Amino acid sequence: MEQAGSTYITPQSKKDAGYYSIVFIFLSTAIQNCFGFARSAPPALKLIIAIFCWLACLLAIGNRQTWKAYPQYFKVLLILLFVDVLGAFFHAIWSGEVYAGEKYVVIMTNMYATLNVISVLFVLVVTGFEHLRIILRGTLWLFVLNALLLIFNFDVSTKSYFLSYFMIYSAIFLPYISRSKKLIFALGVVMALFAFFGGGRQVIISLGFMMIAWIIPRYISKRMVLFLSLLLIVSPLFYVWYYGEFYGDVFWQLEAGVEDNEELSGNTRSFLYQEVMEDFLQRDQFTQLLGQGTLAYYNSRFFDTDSRFGVEVPILQWIMQCGLLFYIILTILCVSAIIYIYTHSENRLMATISILLGAYYFMCHVSNFSGCNTMHLGFWGMLGMSFNPLFLNASDYDVKEELS
Repeated sequence: MEQAGSTYITPQSKKDAGYYSIVFIFLSTAIQNCFGFARSAPPALKLIIAIFCWLACLLAIGNRQTWKAYPQYFKVLLILLFVDVLGAFFHAIWSGEVYAGEKYVVIMTNMYATLNVISVLFVLVVTGFEHLRIILRGTLWLFVLNALLLIFNFDVSTKSYFLSYFMIYSAIFLPYISRSKKLIFALGVVMALFAFFGGGRQVIISLGFMMIAWIIPRYISKRMVLFLSLLLIVSPLFYVWYYGEFYGDVFWQLEAGVEDNEELSGNTRSFLYQEVMEDFLQRDQFTQLLGQGTLAYYNSRFFDTDSRFGVEVPILQWIMQCGLLFYIILTILCVSAIIYIYTHSENRLMATISILLGAYYFMCHVSNFSGCNTMHLGFWGMLGMSFNPLFLNASDYDVKEELS
């Protein structure tokens, strides 16, 4: 194992723009957590949630001190991604349509609108270990908050989603933190199991990936970590093929009244794929490439509307808003990050992140975490860390010293 000292320099700890960006997104997620989803909060709190999210994303832009250290192709891809998102925002302002609510209020405050894509700016936010430490502290407080919600009528059908929003990336901390902090994470595992048996399916997926990313890197080689991470990247293709092959036209079966079949009625993800893709293929090629803007909608036969706003699968929502270009760049970034970690790092932290990036990419296709919250902070933040020499060059000893 590499020892500390040769290629790693501890940066001076400071409360920079990235620090406050992380604070604001944790505050926003905590408020949402108390109400299940932002849409369930009172109007005044909805506004506060939106303001905190915007502050978090915009402050992330000010955290550019490691920009020069990133590889050139990574910077080019990020610029293309940012331009695509910016284009979706202005497209909504100039020509977007809303079918419920005031247009600019929806654009700026609805979690399925601009806030759903502007969270890509979190890719710039984690540039030092001081940022990981504040994420760790915020995560511990969110676990405590969920424990209190559990005592006072924890609603697993909604609030368990938020438990998954910060549980999955917890794997990066577990090898390095003290036993007392691990006890709080253990409490989170108990809550996740409780939520699962109460019907919260997404949280058990996050728990499973957290355990895999925490344990597996300790026992397998770098090459196997690379293989596992890339396998997770391609696994959504198997998911789509499986349901298409064995369930056929899911919408037709639901429409025909076979929703009593438990396995099929729980298969809402493939149902949404089918509806969104049917609508997508009716669009012109320009819209397919660049999207409809942040006010994207689709024609839903099942919900009996030609303007359903928001879909409960992140990757489908991103494609609707920003087009195939977003999906292509996202896929290239995830694959490149995993390969870059394999070729440039030896520490366990980055091996864990490699697996988590594959897990996040998979969950983008099968889970529901649209909006702006700590789930996006974890995903985009770790993507940026994958190209940051500070984290790549640190030894396991260095990481433990910083996070313990």
